[in-house]
Amino acid sequence: MPSTYSLNTGFELIATGEKSGSWGSITNGNLEILDAAINGGVTVSLTGEGASYDLDTSDWLISGTDVSEGQYKLITLTGGDDPGVGNRITLNIVANATGTPRSTLEKLYFVRTSSLSYGVEISTGTGASKVNIDDGDFKIIFADGSDEVISLTDDLTASSVKITGGAIDGTPIGATTSSTAVFSSVDVNAGTVDGTVIGGTTPAAADFTAFTVNAAGSTFTVSPASAGTLNNVVVGGVTAAAGTFTTVNGTDVTASGNLQVDGNITLGSDDADTVTVNADIASSLVPSVETLDLGAVGSEWRDLYITGTANIDSLVADTVDVNGGTVDGVTIGGVTPGDATFNTMTATTVNATTINASNFYESSDSPTFNIGASTFTCDANTASLFYCSHNATGNIEFIFTNVPASGSVYSATIIHNYYGASPRTGTSTYPGTTLWPNGTQPAEPGPGESDLITLFTYDGGTTWYAGLSGINMS
Repeated sequence: MPSTYSLNTGFELIATGEKSGSWGSITNGNLEILDAAINGGVTVSLTGEGASYDLDTSDWLISGTDVSEGQYKLITLTGGDDPGVGNRITLNIVANATGTPRSTLEKLYFVRTSSLSYGVEISTGTGASKVNIDDGDFKIIFADGSDEVISLTDDLTASSVKITGGAIDGTPIGATTSSTAVFSSVDVNAGTVDGTVIGGTTPAAADFTAFTVNAAGSTFTVSPASAGTLNNVVVGGVTAAAGTFTTVNGTDVTASGNLQVDGNITLGSDDADTVTVNADIASSLVPSVETLDLGAVGSEWRDLYITGTANIDSLVADTVDVNGGTVDGVTIGGVTPGDATFNTMTATTVNATTINASNFYESSDSPTFNIGASTFTCDANTASLFYCSHNATGNIEFIFTNVPASGSVYSATIIHNYYGASPRTGTSTYPGTTLWPNGTQPAEPGPGESDLITLFTYDGGTTWYAGLSGINMS
């Protein structure tokens, strides 16, 4: 019968009658493993290993002489590369070099870190319980043989602990001259702190760096009231000295003279509270973010007085009365207004001596001036007569939209007016396949001329029949 191996440490167990002449070397190998498991230590560098590392716990000896890393009692982890998502390297305790998880392993490990670049998660398989360890940590962990890894030092409970030295979070504890420490919570039921009786029947006088009373209904008494002090500040005295308090709670607080408060300030707990400012404000009012409002629906400010420049991204007003001044440098409401250029202007009625525009088009009720590109759009839904007046010397493209479907006849007339001083160098193009008499498109209108172009289609705008129905109308 061949040899077998112990489950947790990997000793070679020689079967009866086996390994004749090899007992000495096998026994010495088992003792090497035993020595590593009891008192041995190994350093494992994670540099260059990526997001995971397999800690080998092979049976017997590697290559016949070397103890595998996972057979040592103390394991020191160093180095490591960025593991990516999660920023924690997975340390897999495996059975051998094949990478098979050692889920049935029962073993106690002492794990410490030195110059560890990233945190490590220790696992023996897919079990929910794993152990995290970071740089500077020391933990005792136990693989319990059921695919779980447990830290025996993460949650340590003791009926009493005597600390004679060392530090907690870098603060000396029990030293002859201890440094100041801040604790989230300390429950002292009796005994002394720095020789001062705490909770005693007759407590001794004590000086505290900080003292906070949080319990509801609790009281704090300084006796005698006429001569007591807190941090050498007279409290309740006939002539109290100036004091600085971290927190002041009171129903009414009245201060005469100057008041300076550092840090964040909250005034009121809901909109039933009010703030009254009788004094002038001697500084700018600057919001912390650009998402805060001044006033609200139903709680609006009445009159706004501004001298200087009002910088507003968007203005919505019930009425606007502009008595003078300019908009983008254009005089508005002046006796002699200046010239203005608008990207788009839509109006029901326009009263003007001269209108300079790239193109006009007819809307449902009246002309809409679309100033911009050299494209002239004719909406068949809104009109059949379109007036295009311009001084553009370049190309103009006439486009028809919402043309009735094939089988319905649609006709339109374009009054093409060119009021430029120089002859046009560009040409006009028309939609789809436009057929002209004798296959020749008419010439462009000359300076100051108005031509009439008539078009019709019966196949939904695929083919248009066009002609010059009026030239140089005057």
